[in-house]
Amino acid sequence: MKHKLFYFILVIMLQSVVFGQTALDKYSYVVVPEDYTFLTEKDKFQLNSLTKYLFEKNGFNAYYQNELPDVRNCDGLRSDVEFKSGFTFTRMVIVLKDCKGEEVYRSEEGRSKFKEFRKAYQDALRKAFASIEDLKVQQSAIEVRPTPEAIDKMKGSPTEDADGWKIKKNLNTEASSLLAENYSPQSKYSNYEYRGLSYLLKKTEVGYTLLSENDDDFTTIGEIRLENEKYIFTSKSDATKATFTSDKNLVIGSGELLKIYTFKN
Repeated sequence: MKHKLFYFILVIMLQSVVFGQTALDKYSYVVVPEDYTFLTEKDKFQLNSLTKYLFEKNGFNAYYQNELPDVRNCDGLRSDVEFKSGFTFTRMVIVLKDCKGEEVYRSEEGRSKFKEFRKAYQDALRKAFASIEDLKVQQSAIEVRPTPEAIDKMKGSPTEDADGWKIKKNLNTEASSLLAENYSPQSKYSNYEYRGLSYLLKKTEVGYTLLSENDDDFTTIGEIRLENEKYIFTSKSDATKATFTSDKNLVIGSGELLKIYTFKN
């Protein structure tokens, strides 16, 4: 009898995971609030920024409402955080709702014993995201409605230039620019490693931002921009060449002074 009960519970748990993954994969973006009702200031303790960052890290296309492009409302989800504070624990649960306001996912509760507010809030949020990480969500590319001007600009665009560079059409940016095809990663966030430390590469409208990751926060290392069909890495102290290899490794520097960031996923 005990074995049958265990098997039944296991089947239900597996079905819940599969359902959660399927339900979230079919949406193409998630909207993150710029402030939470349980906090007195906008993005206090960087909690909203951290929420957006963790969604992007875990396979979502995350936006604040004011930066959301022209998309279909029901293609995306709306996120919120339920907060409970007690004598022993700070508790948080992440809730996702569809365009009709119906709940489609609720995370496991994240608990923190930290007493300092910033650490407690961020720690509880990260722990709540652990159940989302287990789902291995990978949302499809967001479908942006192109403006009439963008459509006119793309008409008759070449598929190959005089030097043989392949050209692809990109309607996801306001400029609807033509970008040279290369080995650079296309995900919103990509994971890298250098000398045993973890790094994140965030895709932006003009290139990438390289971030270092630690337990409590993330720090900008530098910016990578595409200039004259070549990537340039710029930090506070230096500007040098950047290249992506065929296996998406990031190489920064030139000659013998090279830093090779290994692509993870």
